[in-house]
Amino acid sequence: GIMRLYGRGGELLQEQRTENRGRGTLEFTYEPGITYSTVFTSDSNYVIRQRMPKAEKDGCAVRTDIKGNLLLLTFQPRGEAADETLGVTITVGGALYYFQKFRAEDTQISIPTDSLPTGVAQVTVYNAQGRVYSDRLCFIRHQQDIKTAQMHFSGIRSQYEPFDSIHVAVENPQAAGSTISLAVFLRERRQRTPPPPRPLTDGTRLETP
Repeated sequence: GIMRLYGRGGELLQEQRTENRGRGTLEFTYEPGITYSTVFTSDSNYVIRQRMPKAEKDGCAVRTDIKGNLLLLTFQPRGEAADETLGVTITVGGALYYFQKFRAEDTQISIPTDSLPTGVAQVTVYNAQGRVYSDRLCFIRHQQDIKTAQMHFSGIRSQYEPFDSIHVAVENPQAAGSTISLAVFLRERRQRTPPPPRPLTDGTRLETP
């Protein structure tokens, strides 16, 4: 799909292809008084338009990048946040793996990915009073921890009654003795693009072709 960013008078400011399942990144410098909007167009010409929220006066922009064996964190504090000593933590699975204080207008911190386990890492920036200015999620992937699951299911009936009990046998040596989660959804409701249009904050509706 394609993501487009529009500024004053509908001027096209930026255009990027999505990276994965409609996700992507657009970076721009916000100018006060201008209403920005984005338009996402899928490869099947499904279109979603959305107004961008107004920028906060006080806050800290956070960007996460993984390059080689390093997790790069880029911080851009503005307003009151730029005059404070800030703290950043990285947690994975609720456990704390990293903490650092910093105080600068623009700061970049490099962290070896070997110091973090495989999983979803949450990066949180806050001040001395505990006010959270920003948080971001990124995935830490160590190839030796990623194994192809060989799972086999049995005991699944072709039809179930509403609120019927379901007993499914899952055969996977890697999952033996573990607690696993299972998600169930209707095949016809599976989507590769963002969800259907929903009302904007001003009551207007998103447009579709």
